Formats: sequence, C-alpha cells, structure tokens
Amino acid sequence: MATVPDDVYRELLEEFGDEAPSVAERALRSEITRHRISAAIRRGVDPERAVADALARDPVFLAETDRLTSEAQEPSNLKDRLRRWG
Repeated sequence: MATVPDDVYRELLEEFGDEAPSVAERALRSEITRHRISAAIRRGVDPERAVADALARDPVFLAETDRLTSEAQEPSNLKDRLRRWG
C-alpha cells in the first residue's frame, strides 16, 4: 500500500489539523470512485450505469445517503419541509 508523500501530509495537517486523516481518506475514496467510473466508461459501460455502480461501492456515499434518508423520514423534519412547501 502506498503512503502519502511527506509534503502532502504536511499540507493536509497544516490545513485540516486533527481532521487531516479523514480528509485524506475522503479524497482517496473520491479518486477511487472517479477512477472506477472512468474505467467502466472506457470498457463501454453506459455512463449512467458506470456512475451508479461506482457510487454503490463507495461507503462514504452510501453512509451519506442513509443519513439523508433517515433525516428526511424524521416526523419533525418532514413537518418542517411540508410547511415550507405549503
């Protein structure tokens, strides 16, 4: 497994402090997802299908989707949303 170059590590640490490891992980996961999409499209997979398949394998995306779905289903949140629309 490759390591993060020292200059990149210092930059992340300087800018994000204690959050640097999670920022680096999210960036890496994002790059992996982008690569999966590009590779699938090069193999002739329909672009929409390539995106859907890549996102379905991205644990950060799935966790965020679950969080947003559960937030939307909370009764108080739903009442607020309906009130704003009505």
